[in-house]
Amino acid sequence: MFKADLLMHSELNGVEPGMVLQTIIDLEAGETQMTTKPATPFTREPLRGFWHKHFFSAHFVGHNIANHLLSNGQLRKKIEQVLDPAKHPVITKELLSELVNELVEGSLEERYDDGKLTGEWIIFAKHQGKNYYLCIALHSSGDVEIMKKMESICFDEFPFLRPGAKC
Repeated sequence: MFKADLLMHSELNGVEPGMVLQTIIDLEAGETQMTTKPATPFTREPLRGFWHKHFFSAHFVGHNIANHLLSNGQLRKKIEQVLDPAKHPVITKELLSELVNELVEGSLEERYDDGKLTGEWIIFAKHQGKNYYLCIALHSSGDVEIMKKMESICFDEFPFLRPGAKC
């Protein structure tokens, strides 16, 4: 399922497979080079016991900028910082260019530096010290749909991951 999802997201959404695979490499190395949120377990049913890790791709740039600017008054802060009338009584083309740069590049740099870049999810399970990468899921899919997707293929391949399985 994971391989099929990787191909689908590459072909349909322009997600670079190397970015997804680099996230897995980082996970396997203990997330020492985090640019996205850390891997976390799902806490609610039906996905309790499974984990998710965000991966980043250029496809998610707009979403990351919006998330950053809409949090903690960042949009207002950046506008006031650049367009401060005490510093710049006249708004110029150069000043607007600086504002756009701060809104776009500044937002991405801050999320990168804070390890908060986000994208879609790699869904995986931990079992006997190993990670099992099951599928790629959209945030909008919903937990029930993600579980149905995994039930359709993943649990046949990895029956020990089936909820309630005795290992």
